[in-house]
Amino acid sequence: MNADMTEEAIVVQLRENFDASLFGELLTRYQPKVFSKCKFMVKDEDQAKDLTQETIIKVYLKLNSFKDGAKFGAWILTIAENTCIDFLRKNKKKLNLEITREIADSVEDISELDEELPPEITMEVLAELMEKLTPEEKLILLLKYNEKLSVKEIQDSLDLGESAVKMRLKRAREKITKLHKNYLK
Repeated sequence: MNADMTEEAIVVQLRENFDASLFGELLTRYQPKVFSKCKFMVKDEDQAKDLTQETIIKVYLKLNSFKDGAKFGAWILTIAENTCIDFLRKNKKKLNLEITREIADSVEDISELDEELPPEITMEVLAELMEKLTPEEKLILLLKYNEKLSVKEIQDSLDLGESAVKMRLKRAREKITKLHKNYLK
């Protein structure tokens, strides 16, 4: 029964009448993804385990704020990312996201450049450019180009208005474009 239900249907049912087995089903589906996201962001397995548990607690506490029609996977991974960003800020560590292949493949889209990136642009250069962005700019670009979320899904995940999401995406793309052009000089 539980395995056939969508995550969204499980959340609706949990809000009506909490059932530990249903919450356990959500954890079975998403705990590995949350852990992977946390480990990717903080680069430390033990800390990633702690942040995964913190994310699960936040999800439990915020189940009533999950918006109908939103994607549960995007919502929980956004909570995980925000939890990691908060942790890194509190510990004054740099947010040191590695550039993934997906981002490297979509840098042309992100940077809004008409020409293709020259072959001498390496993963290290892309990582260097992304490190010059704020955590918020990185997050919105990752959600759009790595997680492939729509503006509406980002809006629901970050609890922002449509115009705010579009403006933040525009500013982040303009910044990465400027950084890229300066690098090419």
